[in-house]
Amino acid sequence: MKYLFVLLFFWPMLLFTQVEDDFSDGDFTQNPSWSGSQEAFVVNSNFQLQLSDSEAGLSVLSTPSQSLLNSEWRFWVKLAFSPSSNNNARVYLVSDNPDIAEPLNGYFLQMGESGSSDAIELFRQEGTEVISICRGTEGLISSSFEMGIKITHDENGLWKVFADNQGGENYSLQAEGTDKEVLSSQYFGFYCQYTISNSSKFYFDNVYAGDIVVDNEPPVLLAVEAISDSSLSLSFDEVVEESSAENVSSYSVNNGFGEPIKAVRSETNATIVTITFAANFEISQINTLSVNGVEDLSGNAMQEQEMDFVFFMALPADILINEIMADPSPAVGLPEWEYLELYNSLPHNVNLNGWKLLIGSSTKTFENVEIVANDFLIIAKQDAETSLSVFGNFYGFGSFSLTNSGQDLVLQSPEGREISAVSYSPDWYNDYEKEDGGWSLEMINPENICSESENWTASNNSMGGSPGSQNSVYSNSLQFPYPLKLEMLDSKKLQITFNQKMDSLSVTNKSFFVVDNGVGEASSIFFSGFKPTKAILSFQDEFVLGETYEIILKKDLENCKGMRMEGDTSIVFGIPQEAENMDVVINEVLFNPLGDGVDFVELYNPSSKIIDLSLLVLGSVKISPPNPPDTSFYTISEEQLLFIPGDYLCLTTQPAKVKEQYFTFNPQSFLKMESFPSLTNDEGSVLLKTKTDTMVDAFDYNDEMHYPLLVYTDGVSLERISFLQSGKDKNNWHSAAESVGFATPAYRNSQYVAEQETDGGIIIDPEIFSPDNDGYNDLMTIKYKFSQPGFMMNVDIFNSNGIPVRKLVNNQYLGTEGSINWDGIKDDNTKAEVGIYIVYITVFDLDGNVTKYKKTTVLASKL
Repeated sequence: MKYLFVLLFFWPMLLFTQVEDDFSDGDFTQNPSWSGSQEAFVVNSNFQLQLSDSEAGLSVLSTPSQSLLNSEWRFWVKLAFSPSSNNNARVYLVSDNPDIAEPLNGYFLQMGESGSSDAIELFRQEGTEVISICRGTEGLISSSFEMGIKITHDENGLWKVFADNQGGENYSLQAEGTDKEVLSSQYFGFYCQYTISNSSKFYFDNVYAGDIVVDNEPPVLLAVEAISDSSLSLSFDEVVEESSAENVSSYSVNNGFGEPIKAVRSETNATIVTITFAANFEISQINTLSVNGVEDLSGNAMQEQEMDFVFFMALPADILINEIMADPSPAVGLPEWEYLELYNSLPHNVNLNGWKLLIGSSTKTFENVEIVANDFLIIAKQDAETSLSVFGNFYGFGSFSLTNSGQDLVLQSPEGREISAVSYSPDWYNDYEKEDGGWSLEMINPENICSESENWTASNNSMGGSPGSQNSVYSNSLQFPYPLKLEMLDSKKLQITFNQKMDSLSVTNKSFFVVDNGVGEASSIFFSGFKPTKAILSFQDEFVLGETYEIILKKDLENCKGMRMEGDTSIVFGIPQEAENMDVVINEVLFNPLGDGVDFVELYNPSSKIIDLSLLVLGSVKISPPNPPDTSFYTISEEQLLFIPGDYLCLTTQPAKVKEQYFTFNPQSFLKMESFPSLTNDEGSVLLKTKTDTMVDAFDYNDEMHYPLLVYTDGVSLERISFLQSGKDKNNWHSAAESVGFATPAYRNSQYVAEQETDGGIIIDPEIFSPDNDGYNDLMTIKYKFSQPGFMMNVDIFNSNGIPVRKLVNNQYLGTEGSINWDGIKDDNTKAEVGIYIVYITVFDLDGNVTKYKKTTVLASKL
């Protein structure tokens, strides 16, 4: 056994009668102090107390506690294994000995025993003898479990043990018994006995020991659902007392139904009650349920509460729109007919008589047709039956048409309930070639019922689709919800768009959205236009222009199926400001793509402003003599798109194609533009301006700006070297390095040069460079900084023999600071030899003041 106690440590703390610890400070040695086998425990990354031993043993921790009569104990416990006599836990509620592994007088809760009937059991301990007081449900903890537990002990010695086997605080009574033989308490503690295989699988959290917490709030009815044509399932916000919950006079339904004939509280979840009526509900009829007098475990009784409900025969996702052939031409292998495929996810056949299929503004009503359990039904024009029925069960309408550009599709039950809905678009193909026709769109996983575009893609079947059979792209992988974008609707409102349909109760939970800078939670949250993918958050105070904020979306947010996000997610935002010159820069351009590749333009925000890119346009100047230059501009985003300081964004018509040809560390920072500037392969201009005609940045490119020693420049982007230098400065651009695949879309350029303080006005960085286009020290940079404007500069490069090799700058007018780059190329467009070079710099002003600098640099080469 590994434990050590210093009794004197505890004496000053015996005055404290209440224990509360959620271990959020990451330290169990203080506030409060837990002592014992301290070396065997840690506070993990989830801020839970966890056993962390490397060998089998018995480890304990305890803390001072005087709670006994009229007291309550609560804690969360997880045992990630099946308990046994060799692997079990005790929680000592009462002990007169800080070393709870030794003889003592007190009470403990035992979790784990031999056999498979493990139950939570309360014991009294006298010395080494233990006496059972009460025992909970047999087999409740026979396998690994995560549980919330509450115990109360009143002045008459009545013990009550409650548990929530979901790990929360919706406790159900497990056991009760009377005992008050032990008259005092000094300690509360955890006791772990384990073999080596389970030496890190005990977890504890959310500890409370103190006065009984009095509940004065009655239960609240959260939801009512018709689970059959005569039964309702009622969900309350807390555990309800059994006798009042099963009293049929507590419930009544209008429309002549009256009281139910039976009410049963769930055995597994005591927050749920099922009530059954003698008569059947009418389909789609709105009924009102009244609930009155239902009590919680503290005896608080509800006042009358009403809630409407409607009985439906089908539930969402019972039948799914599973495949869409909107553009069958040119045919790949299937007959040239448009079709939809439905999938029945239920284990029984469903008759679709009276069901409706909404295609845009057109409504199609099914007649008597049955879709087989866990099978498919092909839907098309009636004339297509001969061609398509060979692939599976078929149903035809007199007319049937799908648009290539996208459409809203809705499948409704006879009661008008939306069972499946899809709003497809060409983006869903994720393949530019397949988008042109002959290929169907297929759902990836029918279990991802909350997902939209991310759960669809172009078919991989060599025929172009898989009507009547499992989709060729099927995967059982689950897709987690996450936020796609944030928009500022005004100075007090945010709109967050999710990748999936979200659960309304989850999204409207204010504690799941927290803004920094003292803002805190929203004052209200609701779905935008009843769209379950968009949430609008309203705040009490206005956000401040110029301030940058961060909102944390808690991982507890759930999609429409109850799946949570993978983790907490942060989004930076703020009120967008008007873009001025060089607040956003053109940072990288691919104008001559390789093979079937596409052009792209990368933007970077070097400013401290948050910019709305929907207010900017991207343009190009097409030069085709003898015609005059043709300038065209295109809106970057139709919707608000916040561009955060320090962010990159790659603009292109085919993000998937760019990602296919080039690696990126930032795959989320791509934006598809439906219309994109025309960039010629030899020369042109890229322009960025506001919709109010403020020029933000411009770049005049030509193919000769590429590194001269490149064998080919197809698929090689030009990268900006410095954010502070003008985009018009040809010396501020260089070919992307070969080591990064000749382009760096949506992340830092391979040829980027960091700004730094100059020494004495001018510095050379690096002193040794190797211009081989490998992305490492490819350029020698002359960095200058002057205290006043108005200087001109000449820069000449000489070899070690004093022979001039490059006239780098001739009478260039300077700003107060900037940089000039040499890529090792001589005036005759050949590569300079390895060796030492002298950089002769002359700086002068119009008054005749001249300053000369003589610097050296070394041109090196890899062996």
